[in-house]
Amino acid sequence: MKQSIVMIAPTDVVSDANALCLDLGWGSDNFLIPLSADGAEPATHFGLRASESPDFAAALTVALAAAPALSGSMAVDIRNDTERALHFETLTGDKGLQRVATPMEI
Repeated sequence: MKQSIVMIAPTDVVSDANALCLDLGWGSDNFLIPLSADGAEPATHFGLRASESPDFAAALTVALAAAPALSGSMAVDIRNDTERALHFETLTGDKGLQRVATPMEI
C-alpha cells in the first residue's frame, strides 16, 4: 500500500529540503506549491504532496532524523494513501498557511 507524504518547508530551507529529496531519488525540484499566511505573495513556504512506497516513507523518515536542523524547520506528515484527499490542505491549514494564488487563478 502506498503512503501519502506532505512536506512544507520555509523558503530559507527549500534548497536543503530539495537536496534531501534528490538524495532519496526524487529529483531536484519538489517543493512547488507556494504558501503564505494570507495566500498573497510573497510565498513564505513551499509544499508538496506525493504518493510513495512505505520503503520510501521509511527512508525519508530516517533521512529527516539524520538532519535535525532541517527536519525541525519543516512540517512533514505521512499517512496511508487512502487518506490523501485533503491531506495537503489539512496540514497547511494546521500550520496557518494557504496556497498563494497564481496569476492564472485570479
